[in-house]
Amino acid sequence: MKPDKRNNMNIISADRDITVGRDVVGGDKYEFTFNIGVQADKVFELQGQFTRLVENALKEHQQKKLLRRELPTGYKRKLLYHLDLNGPHEKISEQLSKWRFVEAFPSLPTHSRPIASVSNGNIGIGSTDSTTFHSPPIPELANCSVECELRIKSDAGNGDRWAGFRVRGFRDDIQFGYLLYLKSRGRVELYRAQEIIYMADQIIIPDTTGAWTKLRLDILASKIIIWINDKPVKELKDRKFYDKGMVYLHTFGIHAQYQNFRVYRFVR
Repeated sequence: MKPDKRNNMNIISADRDITVGRDVVGGDKYEFTFNIGVQADKVFELQGQFTRLVENALKEHQQKKLLRRELPTGYKRKLLYHLDLNGPHEKISEQLSKWRFVEAFPSLPTHSRPIASVSNGNIGIGSTDSTTFHSPPIPELANCSVECELRIKSDAGNGDRWAGFRVRGFRDDIQFGYLLYLKSRGRVELYRAQEIIYMADQIIIPDTTGAWTKLRLDILASKIIIWINDKPVKELKDRKFYDKGMVYLHTFGIHAQYQNFRVYRFVR
């Protein structure tokens, strides 16, 4: 569109088609053609009509796409991976040798230390001056259920530090995916892409250091269910991260212990 002057009136005119192409709407193509000659005070009305037309087309396209991708009911969990930390030392070492351990520090540590420790059937990871993101030897998953029990052993006096796990994560960027975690001060939150999308204000874990807290997250297409200590506490829908990704154990500024870490697929 381009401005034009006719009879001392501001006119918006279009001398060619306006097209929203394939790269905007995904796999389909939508075309909108206008022959426009209106007064200036109608410009914003025209822009609003055009915007609504495009938004409705995109919404219709997205709904059709999601209907094709949403999974039907009737699915159940099937165990894919279990980190079993009981048994002989050789068995435990063999399991952990297949993990990918990553730990980040604000500055280089002054002395060497183990990246993980195992005792009494649990694994201890993280420290008060590091962030960890450790991944098990499983394929990338979209639809899955992850659960574990955890407790926080040291937080340097900061109740906002946390431990948890992430699903649909990116291999080289820990900011993406869905992160379910327990804060040291007892609150459970779900985080994605620099935004907290669920905060369990009504459920405060009274003891995060001595008692075990069981967290579970089911994610099936756009449906997410959060469980705390075997009770479903929240169901929501979110489509920010819809494709498959990695599963991580995560800590931020704390030392935490995990046990009974399991990953499930959803099958019929």
